[in-house]
Amino acid sequence: VNASTFVLTSVVLQNATQTTQQVALSYSGVDQVGVSHPASVSTQSGAEIFVVITVTDMNLLKQTGSISLQAATTHLTAAASLVRDMSGNAFRPVTNGAAMRVSTFTADRVAPTLQAFDIDM
Repeated sequence: VNASTFVLTSVVLQNATQTTQQVALSYSGVDQVGVSHPASVSTQSGAEIFVVITVTDMNLLKQTGSISLQAATTHLTAAASLVRDMSGNAFRPVTNGAAMRVSTFTADRVAPTLQAFDIDM
């Protein structure tokens, strides 16, 4: 695929093949203390593109309580605008109702940590 044509906002994660429980991915995110954490997308063209999602998107997934808890609740849809191949052909969309289930799932095992707090006395 041509990595320079990749559009992360064309990706939606959801909890089943067909559902209304969805989180659309974004390029930028800001954590609770205002630090920007942009998404990381590989820039090398090839057979795969690697993405590290934003902290904001990760927190949205956790807040739903139903998406990406395990392989059975991790599905992806993507619009035709997702990416083009090296010949300029558009991606064949994956729609709600035909969402792809993750093939490999690694659970979050990192314990939460306090990042900031406020006190009003």
